[in-house]
Amino acid sequence: MKKSLSIETMFGDLPFYDRFAKARAAGFDFVEVDDWTELDITRVREELTANRLILTAMSGARNHSLADPGHREDFLEFLSQTIAVARNFGCANIIVASEAEVRSSVRLGIDRKDDFMKMAALTRALMEAAQKAAKAGMTLLVKPFGPGASAGRNGDGIPSAADVVRVVNSPALRVLYE
Repeated sequence: MKKSLSIETMFGDLPFYDRFAKARAAGFDFVEVDDWTELDITRVREELTANRLILTAMSGARNHSLADPGHREDFLEFLSQTIAVARNFGCANIIVASEAEVRSSVRLGIDRKDDFMKMAALTRALMEAAQKAAKAGMTLLVKPFGPGASAGRNGDGIPSAADVVRVVNSPALRVLYE
């Protein structure tokens, strides 16, 4: 098993780009980033190289709800951009969805009682996303979602995510267990 450290969530007392050296000093070889659009990509590459770190994953759905059918096209376009950036880093894993995608969709104007529609929309988006990832030789890692999952705890979100992964049935789509 390889342990990969999320740079955004650890060492929050340090400026962002100083966290790479801290990750190396803590014994990590692998790191991941969340919102790459806010980063200086050249500086990230420099920090990875200087600290002998490998970028193992990056987020590919930062501002898009996969549970909202109206976000699907924008999500797929953003995913294409993420794939291009990831390819430049030699990063083969892209993190998509999360437990918040289904639960927070109420604020996006989707009626909370329509969980079936949300799961159907999420599954459709992931089917199309898995095709893009497979074509690029990459893997999508689905963060668990569902009523019992919450940030930092997979809870009963693992079975929900695993169900979607089984339905999509693509080697380019896997469940991320944190």
